Amino acid sequence: MAKKKFDLDAIMEAGSDAHLTDNFVNISDGSSIDGEKFEYLNIADIENNPLQPRKTIDENELNELSSNIELHGLIQPITVIRVSDKKLILLAGQRRLLAHKYLKKEKIKAIVREDERFTNLKELDWLNDKTITKILFEISVSENDSREPLTPLDLALSIDEVLKKGVYKTIQEVAQVLGKSKTYISKIYSTLRLAQPILEDLEKTRGVGHIEALYELQKIADELLQVDLYKKLKSGDINIDNIRVHSVKKDKGSKKVYDFKISKNNVTLNINTKSLSDEKKEALNSKLQTIIDEYVKK
Repeated sequence: MAKKKFDLDAIMEAGSDAHLTDNFVNISDGSSIDGEKFEYLNIADIENNPLQPRKTIDENELNELSSNIELHGLIQPITVIRVSDKKLILLAGQRRLLAHKYLKKEKIKAIVREDERFTNLKELDWLNDKTITKILFEISVSENDSREPLTPLDLALSIDEVLKKGVYKTIQEVAQVLGKSKTYISKIYSTLRLAQPILEDLEKTRGVGHIEALYELQKIADELLQVDLYKKLKSGDINIDNIRVHSVKKDKGSKKVYDFKISKNNVTLNINTKSLSDEKKEALNSKLQTIIDEYVKK
């Protein structure tokens, strides 16, 4: 009989939930891991984070994780935050919690965190849904980003939620609380304007995480072209420069990027190189010289 093969990646997933790790955790103390105390909580007492940035859970991965938790136990506890005496909300470990629910378990190992903002607001009687949502968004993005960088789509969806809920009024406010530039957050948010097939692929496979490339793609009005370029980008057949060729927008009445005329005896080409770096200007000059040498006799 052939020996049973164990999927090491899946086993490690049972411990780390969102990423592989090469660090062995210290579980010699029955109530702590790497110095952090954990306790066994009733699963029924834990609420899902309404602003959980990770929107995609692969069903096959979840089934595999459940099997490995059943076989090896939960290595890395989930993390929850105490909002009030009777309110615990999940911060990290969504897949681990779902796996326990799938296995119909009643308790789960959890590290319980406190945040002074919740305590202070409670004392002032300001602990309402809007303030809770605001704090959870900031904590959740930070918690997930420190474990495994969120995809542009994950973060864009979370930003969209807090803006719709009126937690923040502008992209500028979101950028400030996340410690990012307004330009960066605006580009992330623009991901939601991509063609539907691209959004579906990003959700299913985590696809392309190149923010600048996705930003350039969403500028293209032709959705079929958008999808075609996305597939080529994902496969590595093209890069962002190939996309920019199609995404450059020429507003009505604005000065053209270039002017090209060909007559019987002459060719005239005027190019606005103001936005080009010195390196790109040199590259353009080299390519044009190659074309000229090919068609014009010396």
